[in-house]
Amino acid sequence: MIWLSTLIPRLKKELHKSNHHSHRLACAIVRKRRVVAVSHNMIKTSPRSSARFNMLHAEIGALLKSGETEGCFAVVYRESKLGGSALAKPCGGCEMALRYAGLKGVFYSTEKGWNFESYE
Repeated sequence: MIWLSTLIPRLKKELHKSNHHSHRLACAIVRKRRVVAVSHNMIKTSPRSSARFNMLHAEIGALLKSGETEGCFAVVYRESKLGGSALAKPCGGCEMALRYAGLKGVFYSTEKGWNFESYE
């Protein structure tokens, strides 16, 4: 999993684009260790929405940018307020979307490193 450590700087740069007040995440869609798409979570507002705010999750943003995802992996990274890695396990809705898109699985950061969940 050495290749994950080479991806962290890119994910850190991406998550700093997030406008979420407490949880900043970034997600990359990776095929054969090459990044296909990268995105961050963000609060999106719409004048037509009755909700105070709407959230675009990083995983969904990356899927929307990626095109063909069959056989890819997702890599999700979250940073704590102190700058270390934090738990970034996809929520149930994002997990369902990643599975439906045909991804093989997801690597996600934890306080102690990385976890992997296979979708095969």
